[in-house]
Amino acid sequence: MNIIADLHMHTMVSNHAFNTVTEMARRACELGMFAAALTDHGPSMPDAPHPWYFYNLTTLPSRIEGIWLLKGVEANVRGTDGSLDIEPQEFERMQLDWVIASIHSDTLCPSLSEDEATQLWLNVAQSPYVDCIGHSESRRHRYDYDAVTKAFARCRKVVEINANSAVVRRATRKTCVSLLACKRNGTRSP
Repeated sequence: MNIIADLHMHTMVSNHAFNTVTEMARRACELGMFAAALTDHGPSMPDAPHPWYFYNLTTLPSRIEGIWLLKGVEANVRGTDGSLDIEPQEFERMQLDWVIASIHSDTLCPSLSEDEATQLWLNVAQSPYVDCIGHSESRRHRYDYDAVTKAFARCRKVVEINANSAVVRRATRKTCVSLLACKRNGTRSP
């Protein structure tokens, strides 16, 4: 497999990461990648940058260190209605290239029933601002993978299977395998 892009990257602006934009672009170039997406955590995460950061991303050049740079965010899903921690009018003004919607335990109730989680993702699939569904393999938020991934495909959402999840959250390995089955439903992976 030839990896040509990393579309889920956090910079030191998210406090838990250690590299600058330039350092990350340089490393992506060294690895032979074509593109990278800056997707620091959305504003409701405890380690998130100020919302102004996302507005200022547009001032960065399109290419840094030879890599095409997508300016984006990993927005936090806030409720079963599919709402995110960035309002639609803010998305319009931010002019981001790439938006990941993810569930984080710091920004959403720790557990949902399968029906609630299914409804949450069906609602997120409808968002015109979301390009990618991020690490949705959490065992606390199991959903109907077949029904939801069909909706993701119909709504042209990319589904991430985050390789780091299987490393830091070993219990999600089986769920990641279940999520791999979404490929047959027509979803794309980054």
